[in-house]
This record gives sequence, C-alpha cells and structure tokens, in this order.
Amino acid sequence: MKGDRPTRKAAADCDKYIFSLHVSMKDNPLISVAEYERQCSIYKPWEKAYRVDGWYSNRAENPYFDMDTLLAWEKEERHSAGTPYKVIEVKAEPENGIFKGRLELLKEHDVMKGGVFDEERFPVWRVWQLPIEGEKYVIAADIGAGNPKSDPQSVSVWKCSDQTRIKQVAQLHMTRIKPGELAQQSCCMGNVYGNCLLVPERNNDPGGTFCDRARLYSNLYKEVTIDKETEQTLTKIGWRTTRFNKGSMLEAAFKSIQTMAAEQIATGMDSKGMVQYANWCPFSSRVTLQEFIGFEERLEIAKSGDKKIVWGGKKGSHDDCVLEACIALRIINHQFGIISSCVLPKIMEVSAPDNHYLGEKTKPRSRAFAGLRTQPSLAELRNRHGRC
Repeated sequence: MKGDRPTRKAAADCDKYIFSLHVSMKDNPLISVAEYERQCSIYKPWEKAYRVDGWYSNRAENPYFDMDTLLAWEKEERHSAGTPYKVIEVKAEPENGIFKGRLELLKEHDVMKGGVFDEERFPVWRVWQLPIEGEKYVIAADIGAGNPKSDPQSVSVWKCSDQTRIKQVAQLHMTRIKPGELAQQSCCMGNVYGNCLLVPERNNDPGGTFCDRARLYSNLYKEVTIDKETEQTLTKIGWRTTRFNKGSMLEAAFKSIQTMAAEQIATGMDSKGMVQYANWCPFSSRVTLQEFIGFEERLEIAKSGDKKIVWGGKKGSHDDCVLEACIALRIINHQFGIISSCVLPKIMEVSAPDNHYLGEKTKPRSRAFAGLRTQPSLAELRNRHGRC
C-alpha cells in the first residue's frame, strides 16, 4: 500500500458507458516540437502537467508554501503508509476526565476497503513512531461534522522535542466519525503518548462538541482572552482560527518548514563510503504532503466588486491536514513552554493483532532468581560477626 488514503478512479474506469479522450498540445499538428518546448519553458515545472499537457492536477496554481521543496519531498517519497493501529479505549469516562488508551497492532489487509477494520468506517491510526520517554508531543485536530459528504477529520501527533526537527509520528484521517467519538479517540491517543498536549480547533459546532467531550482531559490547550466589554479574563478550550490570526499562523508554518528544509542530516553511507545528507522533512503522511502542495493563495472577486485574498486548498480539494499542521506548528514555535515531556507507565504493552487487550499488570519476578537472598547491609554483617 503506497499511501494512507485510497485514491479515486476516473469515471471512465468505473463506468463502461463513459468514454474519455485526453487531448494535449502534442495532438495539435499546428504546434511544432520547438513551440511545445517553448511553452514548457514558460511555466514552472509543476504547472506543465495541467497547463501544457492538459492533465487534471490538484496542485496549487499560486502556491503559498515552497513548491520546489514540497515536490522534491514527494519525488523522494519521504512519506510512507505507516503502521496501522487501533486505539483501545480501556477506560473512557469523559464526565470524570478519565481517558486511558492502549494501541493494538492491525494487519494491513484488514484495514483495506471491505476488510475487518475498513479505514473508511473504522478509526485506524497510522503510526510512524511509538511514544518515547522524555520526548515532547503535541496532538492537533481539525474537526468536521463526520458525515459521509463532509470534510474529513484530521488528527495528528507531532514530535517536537527539537523545534528544528519536528516530525509527524501518528495520524487519524477519516470522514465517517462523529466529533464526540473523535474526541475520545484523541484523548486516549494522548494518554498513549504520555498525556501530551491536545489542541483542537473550536471554530464550528463539531469543534464545540469535540471540546465539550474532551473538556476534562488532563492536558488540554486553553486560550486566555480579554472580553472587550467587561474587560474580564476569559479562558476558552481549544484553538480558534480567525481572519486576524490565520495569516500569522500560516506565515509561522511557512518559516518553520523553510527552517527544517535547510537542516541537513546524515542519512547513511553510499557505495563509495561517503556520508549522504538530506534535508529534514516534517511530514510522514502522503495526504498531508499532498494537501500542502495543493494549498494556495488566491484573489476572489465578489459580485459587488469587492476583492479579498483567500488562503485554502485548490477548488475541489481539502485543506484540513494543512490547518491542523499549521495549528501544531504555531503552538510549537510560539508557546513551546506549555508542552510537557512524555512520561510513560512503567509497563506499556501493545497486544498482538490476534489477542485481546491484556491490560495493566505488575512485572513478575524471574523464577531463576527467586531463591536468592538480597545483599546484606553493613549493619547486618557487623551483627553476624558480633561487632557493634
């Protein structure tokens, strides 16, 4: 499985009565090879597919982020499918603030369409790195309505111990999951990663439902604002994206990605024994990387003639992964002090795919050393030899 979300097939591949014909500049006899190459040289490399060759593309026409860097990461396949896990809600009591979760490994053929744990209907987390003691993690969530035709839900875990080497270590990306259930899944996943900071977006009604269900989570992000009328301090759960802070949030994400792309790390040795270097890519998910490639800045003109600049995904595509990632990068770069380190339980078990959850247990003593006595203290040795 190359990606972490199935791609839609063309209509001609799904219905035998639909016939499609692709026509490009190469099919026009009046356009010479020299003219075709001249047209290719006019446009940027990522524009050639849809401006010259006539192929549909979800890439941004006026990209907001550095397209050269993003396309290089896509070409090098820095993304991967990840390992499928399901979060077992061992004990979830939202009214008491108890969210205890465990991870259970799933088989790849079970999470495909029609499988036991179909990713379109069952919450399957894609995990690239399990929690590590002492590391810092942030969970950011962009919440939708959870209906079949609504925007997908996007929740990701970001490792951020080093602000110049942020990494996406887990993601839940699906449509058919209600905000309340998503909140419990996110809180239990936060418990797995050492009760890490959870930052949900509260812009819409689904976001409000999410925040209400997760309001007693032990490490929930809260915004402190001052009411203009009463001049009183207000504390609100979650992050709110507005027209006043969206620009600065995107700018912070742009600078953070540029900084990480300039960070060179050793990746291994080549055949000649020379050390190979590559820049740092924060994205592990193919869906997240593709949505960043399709995120653009465009000018919209209303019927009244008013003009405004809009930031979002290309028309027909989603931007939920982009906004969720930008929220996480904004918190990591500007409020790093509120992010706590991961503290794991003494024993953290991940059950096998064909076994039920084993639960917590005390580490048993080894039978091989059961008959051995502990080392005597200095006082005991003195008493044995009759010394005071």
